[in-house]
Amino acid sequence: MIARVNGPAVGGGCDLALACDIVIASEEGSFGEFWIRRGLTPAMGGAYFLPRLVGTHLAKQILFTGELVTATRAAEIWMINAVVPAVDLDDAVAAMAARLAAMPTLAVRQVKKLIEASFDVTLADHLETTTHTAHFLSKTEDYAEGVAAFQERRDPSFKGR
Repeated sequence: MIARVNGPAVGGGCDLALACDIVIASEEGSFGEFWIRRGLTPAMGGAYFLPRLVGTHLAKQILFTGELVTATRAAEIWMINAVVPAVDLDDAVAAMAARLAAMPTLAVRQVKKLIEASFDVTLADHLETTTHTAHFLSKTEDYAEGVAAFQERRDPSFKGR
């Protein structure tokens, strides 16, 4: 999922953006975990996602203070992926979507699963899972296409199979 942010994303909006795979914001965008300002804790995953993105100390600062983070600062601290001028936002999101759509979707799905599971397993277990994943993917049409494209020095045309 790609989040497109063109203004304030606070509270649940911030949590929702952080839950996305990629976040692209305009220079008009900003992010805030305002829950604390109302005597609450993040209710939609902010305290889960934010430390994984920016680290524990910075996440605590943002969550404890409820400060507003500009899109530029959010990109600097790896809270989001990119900041673009507002006039270019739709094109930037569309370009990222097209880039991802051209990738081998089975492999992208498996990478996402590996990343999400990596927080809960040992390195040895993770490496075992990656071995099984690579074996599974090596039997797909997309893998064969990727190898053929490499050998033929051309861009691959993946089909998600």
